[in-house]
Amino acid sequence: MKRALLVVLLFSACAEQEQTEASFWRVRDMWKPKNELADFGGWKPRQLLATVGTPLFFEENAASQTVLNDGLVVQPGVSNGTSAPFVITEIWRNHPTTWIQPVWVPRKLDGNAPPKGLNVFSVNDDSTFYSPFWQLEVVVNDELKDDNEGFRSAREVLAVMGDEAKTTLVDGPLVYCPIIPDGVYVARNSAGVHDPVTGGTLDGLEQLTRNEAWAENAQLFYGGFGAGRFTANGQLPVASRAYFWVTSEGEPVLPLAAVLPAQPKAKSFVTRVDMRIPPTAGVYVPSSRPDLREKLLNLGLRVPAPSPANANVDARALQVMLNPDCVTDAGISSCTFVDSEAAVFSSGVWTNEQPVQLAIGVVGP
Repeated sequence: MKRALLVVLLFSACAEQEQTEASFWRVRDMWKPKNELADFGGWKPRQLLATVGTPLFFEENAASQTVLNDGLVVQPGVSNGTSAPFVITEIWRNHPTTWIQPVWVPRKLDGNAPPKGLNVFSVNDDSTFYSPFWQLEVVVNDELKDDNEGFRSAREVLAVMGDEAKTTLVDGPLVYCPIIPDGVYVARNSAGVHDPVTGGTLDGLEQLTRNEAWAENAQLFYGGFGAGRFTANGQLPVASRAYFWVTSEGEPVLPLAAVLPAQPKAKSFVTRVDMRIPPTAGVYVPSSRPDLREKLLNLGLRVPAPSPANANVDARALQVMLNPDCVTDAGISSCTFVDSEAAVFSSGVWTNEQPVQLAIGVVGP
């Protein structure tokens, strides 16, 4: 009996160790996964990043589904009843700490950047200490001129910072800037980039992935989501909670509108909280998107065909209704949508916080 008990205890310890192994995935990990069945904190590779020629799940027909560039997939989200499309750039599972590191902006004495001077990240994305959350610091140095290229590494920046007679350091804002492989953008088709919920076109996303910088003497590209995207407690970003739909079996995360916190653009560091979709609940899809409805039906979800009066409420697509019959025999205003954190709490749906954190960039208006 003692030997059997020992075997059980050893097995349990091994299982627990496997479940708590720390993992961290960046865009470059999503871009070239080992296989299509890889799991990135609850998401499959194709849910996060689409490659040229592959279909986009949320687009309506075969011609418009085809991706023209390798890119991050825009995810459906909702915050306080308003669509909040977003991309996922980093995922941590069972990770002990996510740090804020400095990124340096070179400036001449007149306050202008050297024509060839680029920002310098203190670490590259292969570092244990990398995260997309940075403290911007302006390095004003009297040796920076129009004819030199500024700095290329943390070592060079730290060397001039030691000379207070020639260098002034000015603290800037906190910024969210994920390092992204060259050639990866936001996934688009021939008609551009679309909000998965409303179907509307999302403009001005080029700046998110075409910014150049240096780290450790290597040139890189980064997403310029900019300032005001997160808050900090010392050297650590503060995590909010974001809610994602799963089936009774759990992962993978379903392609439905996640419920993001209020003011989602300012909360780019979130903890994943699972919501188990009730068997009596349904998903709203406008009549104008029959392909999308068919895809969700194939996942075993309940997607009622709306009546003519409720047929094309685009702003509600991919959102979960607790009383789905409302779109067939009543006005959509009578539907109980889970579209805010308050609605999650009042709905009574099963929730479970996961040991998973995400860096997300809201790309909507």
